[in-house]
Amino acid sequence: MPSYNSMLSPDTIKNLRFKNRILASPVTTNRVALNGAPTAECIDTYETRARGGFAQVTVSESFVDFDFAARHSHGMDLVSKNLSVLHIESIETLTEAIKSHGAIASIQLNHVGGTNHPSSCSGKNPIGPSSFKRPDGVQVDEMDEDMLENAAESFANACAMAKAFGFDMVMLHGGHGWLLSQFLSPLSNKRTDKWGGSLENRARFPLFVLDKIRAKVGNFPIEYRISGDERVPGGMGIDETVEFCRMLENKVDLIHVTSGIYHSHVETKAFSSMFEPHACNLDLAYAVKKGTSIPVVSVGGFNSPDQAEAAISEGKCDFVALGRQQFADPEFVNKARSGLEGEIAPCLRCSCFNPLPPDPDSRALPQLWHCSVNPTAGRELRWRTAPEPKKSRKVLIAGGGPSGLYAAATAAARGHKV
Repeated sequence: MPSYNSMLSPDTIKNLRFKNRILASPVTTNRVALNGAPTAECIDTYETRARGGFAQVTVSESFVDFDFAARHSHGMDLVSKNLSVLHIESIETLTEAIKSHGAIASIQLNHVGGTNHPSSCSGKNPIGPSSFKRPDGVQVDEMDEDMLENAAESFANACAMAKAFGFDMVMLHGGHGWLLSQFLSPLSNKRTDKWGGSLENRARFPLFVLDKIRAKVGNFPIEYRISGDERVPGGMGIDETVEFCRMLENKVDLIHVTSGIYHSHVETKAFSSMFEPHACNLDLAYAVKKGTSIPVVSVGGFNSPDQAEAAISEGKCDFVALGRQQFADPEFVNKARSGLEGEIAPCLRCSCFNPLPPDPDSRALPQLWHCSVNPTAGRELRWRTAPEPKKSRKVLIAGGGPSGLYAAATAAARGHKV
């Protein structure tokens, strides 16, 4: 039985005890929210990860306002005024479900800035660090001082609401080309005032946001997600990232190192493909770890306990976060702890969570989301309550590939003779 002593060892940051070093990173799932409140399927999906042994479960992005920050409708709404009692109780049920299994409940807070669309901004132009016209013809307006103040205040209010809803900590999304990284990156920040130019000036707005948050929530734990390298010409590189992370000393409690930008996510390894090596961002996390005293999380292409154990035991990071692997096998940690690592279904990195958009020429609705190696992913609640077969049948499985083997195992588990 392999030893995973480093991966399974606990750690404490501030008042939070991480029962091991494996985290469930925020990844968009289907049926997350209805009008900003978590659905029953959503609550069950996140609880499934907590039940599976993850030390921290981070809910997918929640937008800090719904004027300029939100890019889609399936994020949690923590910030709107006059939230209903049902809405409030559903989010509290979500945090309670995660924490009931000893996991830390976190939520990712985001503002997408200049990548937004007028349809998500009440018909207004999206806003960002600099004014420009995008290739799709959308005009992005440069943020003035009032806009900067309002955005920072929105981040602070969202953090305060997350704390009130029962989350143990928050993650600020400062990577993947969203607003905080738009200010930090020389690719998107062309300002000539105190908010642009040198790294010190480009870092001013993210640091301003963090100071606003600290003034609002005090010592509440904060994880900061950053692209170690944007992997695009003219973008932020690892040297400046490390320098910026030094500025985060005494401001954040974890640095979560990813890479790339969302709108070129496969090419830049924001979501690594099966053609990239596993642990494809570990070198970036290691550079940040060597350059700061803040605990570091590495994410990107991990799909086995051996990879996670090596990364942590060799001192290249303090924690490993799993993205799509949590869909492939939410029991990842429990199986590793129990000596069943050979039974872990490995993620194939096939971008499973992106259903095709409606196409009136071929189909009326998007396809349902599916995981290639876990047919119950995102449907845990449905399958947990599915009716038992009325009788046992003889089942012939024609083909012994992954699908055939899963069909055989599922049929046998439901009492059929395969």
